[in-house]
Amino acid sequence: ANGQQLKPAVGIAANGSFAVTWEDDSDGNGKFQVIGARFNAQGAKTGNDFTVNSNSDGQQKNPDIAMNGLGNFVVVWEDDSNEHGLYQVIGARFNASGIKQGNDFTVNTTAAGQQKSPAISISPIGDFVIVWADDSDSNNSYQILGRGFFANGSEKFTARTINANADGQQKKPQIGLTENGSFITVWEDDVDSNSYYEIVAKGLKANGTQ
Repeated sequence: ANGQQLKPAVGIAANGSFAVTWEDDSDGNGKFQVIGARFNAQGAKTGNDFTVNSNSDGQQKNPDIAMNGLGNFVVVWEDDSNEHGLYQVIGARFNASGIKQGNDFTVNTTAAGQQKSPAISISPIGDFVIVWADDSDSNNSYQILGRGFFANGSEKFTARTINANADGQQKKPQIGLTENGSFITVWEDDVDSNSYYEIVAKGLKANGTQ
């Protein structure tokens, strides 16, 4: 294995098969792509490694993945394809055979500023929610945003701020969905900007309401 392979994430199906994704700079040119690989329940690789992102320009980093019980999966990552130092959150859907479903899609609806640290969770029927840390106004104060999607990639609920207190910093979210699509988001929180973080959680219904 040449170069750098970093930031792995894994999703698993009900039968034990799983998919792994990571950021990859195997050619050592300093530009990362998001790579994926599929495995059966015995750990044997199914097919070859594949590039998740369609646009290979610039940087694609920090991926996360979620797989439902049938093996369908969605990958999200930070994208700076124009190399201006500002990232968007991009996603791609795949079926259980590893075939991409539709085009890559932009998760954040405001393109300004920074969108980083995406995390995703998926329900058994394939609906999914993506959360990320957002500084779209470029004031260096991050909020936690989330957006919901149906299994076919259409929007379930619009992008919205998860944290109630907008002061200070909210960073590095994680998310978990229940069978009915309701979810809990957790994140690092420093509302008083004293550089000491606490872990804050919030639960939302499947339609994105509290």
